[in-house]
Amino acid sequence: MSTTDRFRPESMSSGDEAGRLRAELGRLCRGRGATSVDLRARLGPEIDELLRIHRRNASRSPTDADERSPRSDLTTLLAAGVARLPADLRLVAAAALGLEPSAQGRFLIDRIGWLTGRIGRDERTVRRRLGEALALLAEALLVLRDEALAPAGPPGPPPDPGTARPARDAPDAQDARDPWYLRRMRSLVRLDLPQPEVYEERVVVATRDGLESVVLSASLPRPGSQAVGGRELHADVLSGGLLTARERPSESLFRFVVTLPRPLAAGADHRLAVRLTLAPGQAMADYYGLTPLTRCDEFQLRLRFSPASPPTGVWLLDGVPPRIADDDPSGLPAVELDRVGECLLTFPAPRLGRSHGARWQL
Repeated sequence: MSTTDRFRPESMSSGDEAGRLRAELGRLCRGRGATSVDLRARLGPEIDELLRIHRRNASRSPTDADERSPRSDLTTLLAAGVARLPADLRLVAAAALGLEPSAQGRFLIDRIGWLTGRIGRDERTVRRRLGEALALLAEALLVLRDEALAPAGPPGPPPDPGTARPARDAPDAQDARDPWYLRRMRSLVRLDLPQPEVYEERVVVATRDGLESVVLSASLPRPGSQAVGGRELHADVLSGGLLTARERPSESLFRFVVTLPRPLAAGADHRLAVRLTLAPGQAMADYYGLTPLTRCDEFQLRLRFSPASPPTGVWLLDGVPPRIADDDPSGLPAVELDRVGECLLTFPAPRLGRSHGARWQL
């Protein structure tokens, strides 16, 4: 359960913007996808709004903008979102949307058949992965939108690369949309136990009056040694709330609805403590990180390994694209453990849409 956890405050309604965008992407996959002749008529309001922001922020002349077709703008936008998906889901999303050259011009059922042969999985597994890919793609596209809307700061001297930390991304714009944000998150990953456990403490801050619940989302990647078989992620609220619902939009994405003891007024903070565990015998992937999709002022991660069987290596993930966590760690900064097998990593103002944490090799 080296879960690269993604947290985004969401309403309890199934009509949240990520859900609406996910549904529109699913409809877009039908038929010939992005190569459909009637493409313009098939775009929903959420995708239309993303395209409007994309065109407004594109750096090109008015003449060039007039010559570009909606299809070209759409494929550019979708490709940018797909590039932010985990490596194993990029091909699935690209083929389903009609962006993969080897699968273009076919109907969705044909593209799914092409994927079964390409990745060596049955149709049911491919469709399950497609659902996961579209859910994460919707989140990635919203992050791209937030980055495009982020106001540019006043010009200043370039930061010292040896000491500077990235500033929090567009807090005012983000806070206006989200009902809460994270003032601080602290995670303890226990890898010295027979079965790994993760303890997370969050200080959430309400951005509007009457906040009654929060939704915690976590993505559970499949370890390389576990090619098949189901995965489960369990959450226990240790303090600060009551777990009232558990949702699983896709194979690896989990959502936990936590009801607060009392409604929070705007500006009030509240502390939550949660323990995440896997099913007995379930393997854990070899990394853990936070990829914030809303404001987070500080993230602190402590890893604890057994001194009797230390890892062969630990590497830092400091604001990297999420998919890098799945790649070869060579080139990443090494992390030293102390004599009891622990390391403590602190990330001030982690960047939206980037992964912060660590990976290891046992």
